[in-house]
Amino acid sequence: MTSNNMQQNQDSSDPPPYTPGPYYAEAPYDTNTKNYNDFINIPDHEIVIIDRKYVTNKHIKYCLREGFSSFSNHTIVILDSERKEQFNCKEKNNQVILYDIDNCPILNAYGEINNYNKTYIYKDAKDDVVYASIECPAKITDDIRNYSINILNKANNKREELEMRFNKFRGYYCVYCNKGKDNEVMIGTIRKSNTSSMKYSIEIAPMVDYMFMLSLGILIIRFETIKRILHQKRTMKYGYLGGLLFR
Repeated sequence: MTSNNMQQNQDSSDPPPYTPGPYYAEAPYDTNTKNYNDFINIPDHEIVIIDRKYVTNKHIKYCLREGFSSFSNHTIVILDSERKEQFNCKEKNNQVILYDIDNCPILNAYGEINNYNKTYIYKDAKDDVVYASIECPAKITDDIRNYSINILNKANNKREELEMRFNKFRGYYCVYCNKGKDNEVMIGTIRKSNTSSMKYSIEIAPMVDYMFMLSLGILIIRFETIKRILHQKRTMKYGYLGGLLFR
């Protein structure tokens, strides 16, 4: 599957830009989510990749959980901080497709097993509109992983580069804008859960397209599948050869 040039569909019904108040400068505390990450902060500009309607005006969290959806037979559900299902996903071939509760595809994360260094976020379930391309220069099995994320920001119609870094000491991914600059800001985290049924929790700053952050979450699920398949192939290859050597 090949990528086309990134495209955007301007929607005249998009809400106008907003300016968050100073009360968004720190993560809020509420009864549903008590463990916000204090390092996440507001970027100096809106970040819109999928659609402005997904830009959050507050600090929010979602979680990806294994289990059947209440609205379909998909086996990955996305819950809000009140544990209500908002979206669901399914893995199909080289994709993880994200659906709304009406079973309409919103986007998909695509990655091939033999070409995992370049992956994509596409519109709906197809591959004709690219929301983002993601490059990983290192092996997917490395402990330290930096992912370069190339996007077209619909808020300013400019190309931007985000970066997703895996912090092996804290055990989660951090997403940054303004990479390498004085105003570099962590705009979200993706943390693997310790529970058996919960896959990941995704935390998102204000002024950031939360749907895009969810797409990075399902992309990591795709990476996990690729790693598992590669591990199985290595085990079969070297296990079989080892058996021959000791006959």
